[in-house]
Amino acid sequence: MDESGCSSDSIQFLMDVSLQFEKNCDTVIYMGWDKRVRALFVISDVIRDEAIEVVDELRKANTTVSIVSGDNRITTGSIASMVGVDRAISEASPVAKKELVTDMQSKGHNILMVGDGINDAPALTEAMVGIAMGRGTDIAMESADAVLVRNDLKLILYFMNLSKKTFSIIKQNIFWAFFYNIIAIPLAVSGVLHPIIAAGAMAASSLFVVGNSLRIRNRNKALEV
Repeated sequence: MDESGCSSDSIQFLMDVSLQFEKNCDTVIYMGWDKRVRALFVISDVIRDEAIEVVDELRKANTTVSIVSGDNRITTGSIASMVGVDRAISEASPVAKKELVTDMQSKGHNILMVGDGINDAPALTEAMVGIAMGRGTDIAMESADAVLVRNDLKLILYFMNLSKKTFSIIKQNIFWAFFYNIIAIPLAVSGVLHPIIAAGAMAASSLFVVGNSLRIRNRNKALEV
C-alpha cells in the first residue's frame, strides 16, 4: 500500500488496528483505492482441537516441533505460543521452506514435514518423510511420501508409531532369514544336517517371516487413536 502511494496516515491507523487481530492469530489483508487504504479483511486460522495434544505428545517423544509459515511474525508467533511449538519461522516462501529442510538435514537432523498447501510442496519433497493432509492441495499430496486420509492431526502420531513398529518387524525378519542361511545351509552342505530337515527349516523360516509380518495388523489396531 505504501509503494502504491497510499496515505501514510491511513496505513498507520489500520496497522494499529490490524495488530490486535494478528496477536489473536488472525491474518490481515489490506484493501484500498484512490491512494487510500479503505478496509481490512481478517482471516482467522482456527487452531484444531487436537493440535495442542499432538504437539505435547511429539515433544514427549523427544521430537522438536517447528512451525514454518508464510504468514507474518506476529501471527505465526501467536499460533506457536498457543499450541506450545518450540520454534516459529515466519514469512517463509516455498523456496525458503525447502532450503530450511535441506539445511537441517545437512546437519544430521531427520526431518518429517507435514503440510497441505501448494507452498509446502517443495519442502514435502525435500524432507526425509513428507506427510500431506487428506484435504490438502493435489500438488501437496503428490509431493508427499504419505497422505493422511482423515483430516486429523492425531494420525501423525499414528503414522510415526506404525512406522516404528513396521521397521522393528522388518529387522526381525531380516535377522531370522540370515540366521537360517548362515546356520542351516552350511550344516546341510557339510552333511551334518539332513537335507529334509534343512528344507523343513527353510519352510519354517518363511512361515515365521510371514507370520511375524502379520502381527502388524494387531499392532495396527492397538495404535489407532
